[in-house]
Amino acid sequence: MSLTTYVTYTLAALTVVAELIALAAFGALLHKWKTGTFCAVGKKLHLYALPLSTLMAAMAMAGSLYYSEIAHYVPCLLCWYQRIAMYPMVVIGFLAGISKRTWSPDMLVLSVIGAVIAFYHYLLQIGVVVSTRCTDVGYSVSCAEKFAMTYGYITIPMMALSVFVAIIALQLLARTQDAAPTQL
Repeated sequence: MSLTTYVTYTLAALTVVAELIALAAFGALLHKWKTGTFCAVGKKLHLYALPLSTLMAAMAMAGSLYYSEIAHYVPCLLCWYQRIAMYPMVVIGFLAGISKRTWSPDMLVLSVIGAVIAFYHYLLQIGVVVSTRCTDVGYSVSCAEKFAMTYGYITIPMMALSVFVAIIALQLLARTQDAAPTQL
């Protein structure tokens, strides 16, 4: 097995983990909204929301750099936009952690923007949306090109989308927890 294949399967497995984290965080938020109290999962995820968000952003950044710098996959225009949203979150999360914050509104905003771009990019790749705009820029590959497809649905934009959504879920959970500290 080549190194790129190994990296792709590792990142795909981490994508599934990010999706499970997002489901757990959104489930904890739903529980809070329905019952008015926080569940045990929500309390635990709150403790690790910022470092986990920062770690996921760092892993996504490392994965994208591997694909472009080592595997020599040429990033398309939408990949660049997703990187613009993802890369600063590593520094923002680190700085927020140093200042003892439990969540970052900047990470939340960047994740929402990145998730919208990644979702559109994924729709292009699976053929739901058809556009020639990405190929018209002239310096990159088509945004519809799939460099990797794992587990039947995980492409590079799906990896980014999963991380963005997990960060959104964690940041919302941490924000909700901070808004009601008496219920912890």
